[in-house]
Amino acid sequence: MANITLKQFLLHNVDGRSSKKIEDLYNVLDDVKTLLTNIKDVDGIKKILDTVAVSETELQSRVGDTNDAASAAGAVGSLAAKLRRLTIDLDDVQGKIGASSDALVDAGAVGSVSAKMRRLTKDLDEALTQIGDTEDEATEDSGVGTMSAKLRKIVNDLVTVLSLVQGMADQDLRGLETNKPEPGDVDEGTTYWSVDENTLEVSDGTNWILIGEVI
Repeated sequence: MANITLKQFLLHNVDGRSSKKIEDLYNVLDDVKTLLTNIKDVDGIKKILDTVAVSETELQSRVGDTNDAASAAGAVGSLAAKLRRLTIDLDDVQGKIGASSDALVDAGAVGSVSAKMRRLTKDLDEALTQIGDTEDEATEDSGVGTMSAKLRKIVNDLVTVLSLVQGMADQDLRGLETNKPEPGDVDEGTTYWSVDENTLEVSDGTNWILIGEVI
C-alpha cells in the first residue's frame, strides 16, 4: 500500500460534511507549525527579545539614574530627578518648621515656625495671666490685680451708683397736687413738686413743709 498522510487517510474515509471541518483543522495546525518554526529560528527569538529589551530600556529611561540632578519645580525629568526634587523640597519645609524644641524668638524676629509658635504660646499665656479668671475678687481702688478683678470692681461701683441714683429718684417726686402721697407714706426728706400748683414741698415724716414756689 502506498504511503499516505494522516490527513489524506481521514479525508478519504469520512463523509463530505466532516471532511471540510477536518481540512479546516489541518489548516490551523499548519499555521501553528509555521509559527513554531519561526519562533525556533534564531532571528525570530531575537525579534521577541528585542521587543522586551526596548521596553526595559524605555523603563530605565523613564526611571533615570539615582544620581540624576533634581529637576526644577514643574520641569520635565526622570522619576529619580523628580523624587530628588521632592526630597529637597521636603527638607526645605522641615528646615522652616524647625524642631519642636527650638528656642522661642524675640518679638518680630526671624526664626523657625516652631520657634514662632513657642513665642505665640508664651505671649498667650502672659495675656491669660493678665486677664485672669472671671471669678477673681474685685480689687480695691487703684489696686493691682487682673483685668477680670478690675472689671469686677468697675461693675460693683456702677451698681452702687445706680442704687444711689435710684434712691434719689424715689425721694424726688412730682405730679399733680391731688396725687401727692401722705407725708407719713414716704421717707423723711422726700420732696414733692406739684406741677399744677408750681409748689415744692418736703416731708418731715408727719407734714409736708412748703419750700417755695417753682418758677
